This record gives sequence, C-alpha cells and structure tokens, in this order.
Amino acid sequence: MSSLIVRSFRLQSLRQLIKPNSFKRCHSTSIVTSTVSNDNGRLRVEEEKYADVYSSSIQQPYRDVLESLAKRTENEFSNANMMITSLQGKLMCQLIKLFRPRNVLEIGGFTGYSAIAMGSGLPSKAKLTSLELNEKHAKVAEEYIRLAKLQNKIEIKVGPASER
Repeated sequence: MSSLIVRSFRLQSLRQLIKPNSFKRCHSTSIVTSTVSNDNGRLRVEEEKYADVYSSSIQQPYRDVLESLAKRTENEFSNANMMITSLQGKLMCQLIKLFRPRNVLEIGGFTGYSAIAMGSGLPSKAKLTSLELNEKHAKVAEEYIRLAKLQNKIEIKVGPASER
C-alpha cells in the first residue's frame, strides 16, 4: 500500500513539473516574425522565392518560357484553370528525369505548359507527343515549344485523340 502512495505522489509531482502548455509546437514563421522587425513578411516571401529557384527541377531557359506561357494563358483564355500549376509541372519534370522514358503521350495538351515541363526533363533521344483538340491552343503550344527550343523533342497533333 505504501508503494502505491509513493507512485501516486511521484505522478502528481511530475504533472506539476510538466505543464500542459509546455510542449506547444512552434512554427518557424512565428519565430521569424517575433525575432525580425519586419511586419510585412518580406523575409518570408524572399525565402519562398529562394527555395523555389534552388529546389526547382526545371532549369533555365525553360523556367522563363513556362512563366511567360502561364501569364499569356491566364490573360487570353477563360479556361486557364485547365493549365497545370508550376508545382505540378516541376513534379512531372522530376518524374520524367527519374523514369527516363523514350516516348511520352500526353492527351489534352492545352497551351503546352505540361509538354514543356516534361520536355525539359526528357533524355536527348526521347519524344513527347501531345494531342490537342483545339487548334488555337495547339498554336500557342507550338509557339512556346519553339521558344523553349524543344521542337525536336515535342510534337503537337491537332484533332480528336481517338483518331490519332
């Protein structure tokens, strides 16, 4: 019985030592905010830009071409939400670099963002064929593929995919 009382006493004293709020998680942004006298978050924005540039699998000049294509697509097309995001493009590029396919078939290329993202990671003798139904979308894609100098790796075919 006395050992049970001692254990109970030890447990109570431990609870008093370890307060419930003493193990709060602390996010790095709150540390930066509390230690840097910069309330507008400039440091956080600069960190994100730095991380994006140096962790990107898509190298120059492709990155600039993709950025320009994304802006044009958003300005000219009401269905710009069909375009993949830059993060998805980076993932596709990494997957292409990882698996090193000889042939890639893309069904529904839209304005070519994903084709250029994948094409930037293709091995030298590999080919990507992108099927696009809309001729206007295909023309924009071909223009930016030429700008990226990937016309020897990427081919755009216009028309229904079932006929190709």
